[in-house]
Amino acid sequence: MRAPPRLWPHQDEALHLCQRAHAETSSRLLFQFPPGTGKTEVAVRAALDWMKRRPFGRVVTAVPTAPILDQFYRRLALSCPSPVAIDKAGKHALPTARCVVASINSLWGRLDKYDPDVLLIYDEAHHANLEAEENLRVARGFHHVLGLTANAWPPGCAAMWPTGSCRSAPR
Repeated sequence: MRAPPRLWPHQDEALHLCQRAHAETSSRLLFQFPPGTGKTEVAVRAALDWMKRRPFGRVVTAVPTAPILDQFYRRLALSCPSPVAIDKAGKHALPTARCVVASINSLWGRLDKYDPDVLLIYDEAHHANLEAEENLRVARGFHHVLGLTANAWPPGCAAMWPTGSCRSAPR
């Protein structure tokens, strides 16, 4: 495993917010950072912290595309002490996998195989809104959700991401 890169202040703040929120029985956080400002690093560190604090805790990172799935898989595999599984199309993650990277489309039909106490890291979280009912259903299937986006989120996202849960990085 390689040494983690140094964090920017907004990433450090995001991770502290995650730690506080994840101590609760449920949490919904959305971080809106511009491209290239460290969303993936926040996601990886939040996942590692979740698994460290919960000996049997699982993390599922939901992504919208195959290239993003590959990016998250490679980054998690470099840092995670446990094997990282993939859940997409014909690949099914084993129920014992503590760290899973999944396509959001695959989760539509596989949601029942994940306990609601799993941490869902939802990349491109602006897709979890009232205009995308299946994506919203996946996000609502977990007690703890960490959303990441570089885009402005549409009004329909308010159903998933309460006001105050959105944090933006400085531009």
